[in-house]
Amino acid sequence: MEYPVINMEATGARIKLLRLERNISVAQIASFMGDVSEQAVYKWQRGQTLPTVDNLFALSRLFETSMDNIIVEYEEDEKSSSQSEDKGRVQHGLFFMLKYQNVLIFWAFPPFVWYTYSIKKGGVTNDYRTYRARKKAASDGIYR
Repeated sequence: MEYPVINMEATGARIKLLRLERNISVAQIASFMGDVSEQAVYKWQRGQTLPTVDNLFALSRLFETSMDNIIVEYEEDEKSSSQSEDKGRVQHGLFFMLKYQNVLIFWAFPPFVWYTYSIKKGGVTNDYRTYRARKKAASDGIYR
């Protein structure tokens, strides 16, 4: 027996189906719940998030069904495919990091080093004048 995992997309589709079967609007669900926004209900329906246990219990009462009827779990073959997709995402992220590490090392890091070195040497000031204004002030003998 494997650990049960909730299928968020299918659960969201089930919530939407139960809502439409009973002709209940998203606004009515939000007002019934009290502290839930319509956007939250839409996120539940899209499978982006799941309702809390309290909200799930309230939905079961509103839809006149059990909480188990609302929740959809992954089947065995769906679990293995979702785990392989997650593994592929991790591998892709690692590949991306290794592929573009030279960009970070050679393009992003040197300006940072130059800037901190310039601050230590006193080269970078909080002088917001244009280059010409600074050059003119330097030629007039008034620097700053």
